Amino acid sequence: MIDNLLNYCSKFIQLTALDKEAMELNFRSIKIKRKDYLLKEGMVCDFVAFLNAGVIRHFHIKDGNEITCDITLYNNFITDFKSLTQNIPTNYYFQILKDAELFIIKKNDLFRLYTENRIIESFGRRINGDRISK
Repeated sequence: MIDNLLNYCSKFIQLTALDKEAMELNFRSIKIKRKDYLLKEGMVCDFVAFLNAGVIRHFHIKDGNEITCDITLYNNFITDFKSLTQNIPTNYYFQILKDAELFIIKKNDLFRLYTENRIIESFGRRINGDRISK
């Protein structure tokens, strides 16, 4: 089930059996139905998620209009990096366009995992410059 996440990460770093076990223990699977939200404006983003299946639209509201900023497709990470790292409310909505299955890790668990595991910390730094940040 978590194989897609592990395979994705393995494209960037070499994961040992212990690394994989640590990830399996810290990421949890959630399912969200079409039209529901993973994140809404005003919430503090306290997670990083890997989209295993589905489609997510990122948008914000300006002058009463929804402005789509990005679309996340399966096999990609999603978070609001600024809200996550600065502990401030987000300006974004993450709306599910197609039923989604995600592997999600909470901020505290992620930072603890980084402290305990240099390989996974290295992956976090590398992927930050790619698709994870908003």
